[in-house]
Amino acid sequence: MQLLIRSLLLCGIPLVVAAPAQAQWLGGIVDKTKQVFRNNNDWPKPFIFADRASVAQPMLLMVNSGLRRQNLVCDYHFEEETGKLTPAGELKVQWILNQANPERRTIYLQRAQRPELTAARLDFVQQTAARLLPRGELPQIVETNLETPGHPAEEVDSTLNQFSGSAYNPRLPTKTNFPTPGTAGVTGGGAGGASGAGGTGR
Repeated sequence: MQLLIRSLLLCGIPLVVAAPAQAQWLGGIVDKTKQVFRNNNDWPKPFIFADRASVAQPMLLMVNSGLRRQNLVCDYHFEEETGKLTPAGELKVQWILNQANPERRTIYLQRAQRPELTAARLDFVQQTAARLLPRGELPQIVETNLETPGHPAEEVDSTLNQFSGSAYNPRLPTKTNFPTPGTAGVTGGGAGGASGAGGTGR
């Protein structure tokens, strides 16, 4: 009798130990089945967000690149020898700090050919920013190798002068260019009157 009880206990112990593992395994299958069922019924909603992000990402990169170029302080904003900001450069820095979107007010500084000239440029930009901003508030200034293609001032001036010279005269046409009010109606009425007169004669 004791031998039978011991045998039953020895056979029952593995079953008791395996029961939680089997329940966990079955539970995983059930959860996976539910997930697949939901995905099939909700298709394509769970999967379009990644597609949308892949389409929007290049646009975001282009926007960031355009804003970086827009906030770029270039070679022609500085004096060649000293690195001091020109009046156009000061206006550029002022526009970035006051007119750009608050989260887009990082100043991108184009590096010069010489490190000491780049340091001088950075110093002048910091001084200008400190003068324009409230005390204790300094903008983020990032050095970059980005370049902005420019055109000689003489070429731009010539283009603008030619455009202004070829513009139309900003005046309304004279009265002689417009038909006299009622002329068309009178002409039509005359023809109609003649036709009517012919009908009366018959």
